[in-house]
Amino acid sequence: MATVTKKSDLGPNNNPNNHHLLLAGLKFDAKISEEARAIVSPPAAIEKAIREDAARALAAGFSYTELQIDPDLAEEHLAVFEGLLQTGTYDAVMIGGGVRMNPQLTTLLEKMVNACRRIAPGAHIMFDTGPGTTTKCLERLYGVTFE
Repeated sequence: MATVTKKSDLGPNNNPNNHHLLLAGLKFDAKISEEARAIVSPPAAIEKAIREDAARALAAGFSYTELQIDPDLAEEHLAVFEGLLQTGTYDAVMIGGGVRMNPQLTTLLEKMVNACRRIAPGAHIMFDTGPGTTTKCLERLYGVTFE
């Protein structure tokens, strides 16, 4: 089953220009190859980095919907991703490195990018550089600064 989490907080500045994000990536404890696991942090460290980064985004006035994808259920979770795009309004969609950097998930990545272009053509597409770097994407896209 796909894990979908919605978070919204206008933050301390009560930002009226709230941007809503769709953050899609592998679930923290996804079964991945041994060589892929060797280059990424343990699941608890990944979750901690992502949660801390998301808290910074929330505090700055961003809201988000998070989709955790199980690679064993890629097609099923692609349908959930497409459903979220159809029912939500997103200013940006971030596709995580766990999907992008896994050769076995190249087809899923292509389908996700094409779904964004087809269903939410006005949404920016963002690519993080690892767990806890979504705010770096937001800095590049919106010119905001995070501490």
